[in-house]
Amino acid sequence: MDRILEVENLKKYYQRIKGFSRKVIGTVKAVDSLSFSINKKETLALVGESGCGKTTIGRCIVRAVEPTDGKMSFFDSAGEKKDLLSLDFEQLKLIRRDIRMIFQDPFASLNPRMTLMNIIGEPLKIHRITKSSAELKDRVAELLKMVHLDPDYMNRYPHAFSGGQRQRIAIARALALEPSLVIADEPVSALDVSVQAQILNLMKELQEKTNLAYLFIAHNLAVVRYQSDRIAVMYVGKIVELSDKNQIFNRPQHPYTETLLLASPNPNPHERHDKLHQVKGDIPDPANRPTGCAFHPRCSYAQEKCKHETPHLIDVSDEKTEPHLVACHYWDELNLLTKLPTRHPEA
Repeated sequence: MDRILEVENLKKYYQRIKGFSRKVIGTVKAVDSLSFSINKKETLALVGESGCGKTTIGRCIVRAVEPTDGKMSFFDSAGEKKDLLSLDFEQLKLIRRDIRMIFQDPFASLNPRMTLMNIIGEPLKIHRITKSSAELKDRVAELLKMVHLDPDYMNRYPHAFSGGQRQRIAIARALALEPSLVIADEPVSALDVSVQAQILNLMKELQEKTNLAYLFIAHNLAVVRYQSDRIAVMYVGKIVELSDKNQIFNRPQHPYTETLLLASPNPNPHERHDKLHQVKGDIPDPANRPTGCAFHPRCSYAQEKCKHETPHLIDVSDEKTEPHLVACHYWDELNLLTKLPTRHPEA
């Protein structure tokens, strides 16, 4: 498949400052040497606990925050490869037509003093897509119809809408410039479950119509399984497992992935338990990561090697399946499937 985004060894470090002297007392490694790629028309999901660096990755890609190190390449509609970190302000402005973001809280991301006409029309004005006010109004109406909202609402303000409707407005704004990649930062986590389904279905529908690629950031495994093609499991700023979603759910190779799956509520009455599985300990401080494998203090399979040597992502798939990357010293000895209930791939 054709690539649309390549990220290589991405790092984002923050210095911890103390007192009036601004003394540096430590470094928070929010994202640490992370690599992945996204193909055209594909949905790659980033999954992990809060604070593992998922949102930081999305913000680095659009350079809302500047990466500390690494390389990010974007392939435009003509197939030309562009280094996102070498772009100046004007070049970055053009690239942001092709890479858009949908934020977690639809109310916080919409200006309460602007009407829908101005909210959705603003990127069209900034990039001079429309040539007249009539053309702008027609385009805004078209975008509202695309997200199943009445065009007559365009003169209303965000407070007049429900959470799900506000997220539809945010999606319409993101699609106004006809991007090829959308970064969705937990777009349904602030919504009711019934509304979540509507938004997820809408996002899939729009992907089919416009050939979008998504970087889908989430922590809800049920949502991720429905929405994604591939899944990258993150832990304290690093990817510990990356593969096709069916491989992740049916053949997990990393103990942390196993933990996430066991902790996820299962609606099947024949497989449910009275208590959910709990992983011991707390997620470590990114400013004081454990040596070796960062998951070893919480891992029931940890051995002496795990405490001192950092595992790197390796491909553990056979030639007949898609690449399955895992960062674990003992992935081939764990036989994680013995603990997991049978989870059949989706039709």
